[in-house]
Amino acid sequence: MKAAIRVDGSSFIGMGHVVRSLALGSAFRRTGHEVVFFSRFEPGISRLQAQGFVVQAFAAGLPDGPGKEYEPAGDGEAVSGLLAGKGFDCLVTDSYRVNAAYFAAVRPAVPVLVCVDDLNRCPADVDGVINGNINAESLGYEKWPASARMSRSMNAVVVLPLVPVTPITCKLAEGLL
Repeated sequence: MKAAIRVDGSSFIGMGHVVRSLALGSAFRRTGHEVVFFSRFEPGISRLQAQGFVVQAFAAGLPDGPGKEYEPAGDGEAVSGLLAGKGFDCLVTDSYRVNAAYFAAVRPAVPVLVCVDDLNRCPADVDGVINGNINAESLGYEKWPASARMSRSMNAVVVLPLVPVTPITCKLAEGLL
């Protein structure tokens, strides 16, 4: 399987998204899958590269900080372009800076979309949702796509269509394909 992971980390955003995406990317890699990260900001890019991952940096110099948000749909179009024709099987996105327009823009470029979400802030047309927080079951994910169902494993809620849930590893995304 060839997986893309879209994540940012910076002094403004913080590095939590990068750290949890590194864990998922490492699980994919340990089991022989190819992983490419798409990221915009430092020091997130350097942290990913320091762990030996391929990182496709894009839109360098884009503003980062309070009041300097970029447009999620534009980000989706950029990511869609990075995915196009490269044979990716799965895109995992871990960012507060996405919305339904982002997922609509990337949907045609990859067979499986997964959103890492810990706030239930933007229900979107995705194939799966990962939330590792203890309160995840109470956040109302049943309002996401009707085909998704909720399961629980090791304090991690994973909303996936018709997939038996095991500890969050690469098997999670493999089950979607």
